[in-house]
This record gives sequence, structure tokens and C-alpha cells, in this order.
Amino acid sequence: MPSFQQIKKCVNKNTKVIIILHYQGFSVDYLDNLKIFCKKRKIFLIEDAAQAFGSYFKNKPLGSFGDFSCFSFHETKNLNAGAGGMLVVNNKKFIEKSNFIFDKGTNRYLMTKKKIKYYSWVEIGSAFLMSEFVASYLMPQIINYRKILFERSKNYLRYVYNFKNWPNNNFYLVNKYKYKYNFHTFVIILKNEERNRFLKYLKKNKINAVISYTPLHKSKAGKKYKLKRDNLYFTNNLVNKVVRLPLHNYLTFREIDYICLKIRKYFKN
Repeated sequence: MPSFQQIKKCVNKNTKVIIILHYQGFSVDYLDNLKIFCKKRKIFLIEDAAQAFGSYFKNKPLGSFGDFSCFSFHETKNLNAGAGGMLVVNNKKFIEKSNFIFDKGTNRYLMTKKKIKYYSWVEIGSAFLMSEFVASYLMPQIINYRKILFERSKNYLRYVYNFKNWPNNNFYLVNKYKYKYNFHTFVIILKNEERNRFLKYLKKNKINAVISYTPLHKSKAGKKYKLKRDNLYFTNNLVNKVVRLPLHNYLTFREIDYICLKIRKYFKN
């Protein structure tokens, strides 16, 4: 993520919104200062908290800082319903409009509160309601999310245990969380750009370490918005070194130990 200074440097009189990404469930270390900055400059702050349910910055959960926050319940997330998500509206002046958009552009929710007799179409909108079947699958996970994250943390920390005292001339661990963490992913950063060879080796040993997408600025859509003067040095440097190892609640310690053993053999060869 960019530094706070880099973000401020990009802000001008046309800036209306800043979107901050909590990638892998981690927060930037200036989130509170960013919130204050946005409020002073009358800029809306949106948190992309798709991967961050259950993670904190200091003593507040991620998703509670921005005017809006978006969470994902896609099948790859800690809490999942196959698809779907959640919009958190922290700015009171947008709650009513959000309800209108959410309910197909109608003011039906005012009727259910008995504030109007009949509802009508007052705003743009669509069918954003999650089906009852999907919601019934998701709701118990939300109720028990602490237990789910605790079970996930045990597998995460098993990796840490296996890689303890590992010389960092092969790869680095991305596990330096300061606050409550939801243990969304376990990522290593290879020292050299050998990811394709490394992933091929893991696959040969029946280890599924998936890299699913390219950086936004390298995508067809992203290239439309990236300015030529933008030098995303850190992203370009890391893109071919990042590896996401398997991590889910049904993974056993035995399987994690096997993965770590194979990784050790790879770097010994």
C-alpha cells in the first residue's frame, strides 16, 4: 500500500473519494490519521474490507473507519456464502439513500416502519437481497466468527512454527500483525523472481498455492486510469515473488508440516 505521504501528495481539489484496501486482512498503520485527513478535506473514505472481517486497527474493527465499508462473503473468504457481501454505512446521511438503492430503488423500508402508507420508486436500485437459503448458511458463521478465526489461527501459527528460525535468504514471511488479525492468508515473499518454477514444484507435490490475478495497474481496465508518471515500484518488485500458501479450517497440522517439508527440500536443492 502507498504511504500516508504518498496518498496526500496525490490529493487535489478534484479528489472526492479515497479508497483504502485492507489486503489480506491487514490494515495500513495510518488509518486513524487518514480518517482525520479525509474529514478535514471533506473527502469520502471507503474501506475495501473484502478480506478483513474480524481484523482490527488498534481497538476498532476494520470497516468502522470509512464513510462506507465493503465486505465479501465469496467462497475464498474466512466467512463465506458462495457469493454475496455486506455494505457498512457509517455516515448517517447516506443511510436512507442506501436503503432505497438496496431495495430496488424504492422507499419500501419506510412503509415497513409505518412512516408511509404506500411505497414508490424514488432512486436507482437493483435486487441486492441475499436469498434466505444463502443467508441461513452465512448467519451461523457470523455468530460464531470468533471460533472460526481461532481455528484458522492455529493453522496459521503452525506455518509460523515450521518456518521459525528459517534463514531469510530464501523468502520472507508476511505475518507482522500488530492488532487483532483474522488470519485470512499465509503469504511468503520469495527473495528471487522464481515464482513460476516454485509454483510448478508445489503443484507437482500436490500442493495448491493459487495466484489468481495480476496487479490492477497491469490489467486492461487498470491501464485506463494509471498515469504514466505513476511509478508503482514496490508492486512491480513484489508481483512475481508473492506466494499464497494453502490455508483453511480443514487443513490438518500433518498437511501443513508436509507443505513446509517440501518447501524446505525445494530450497535445499
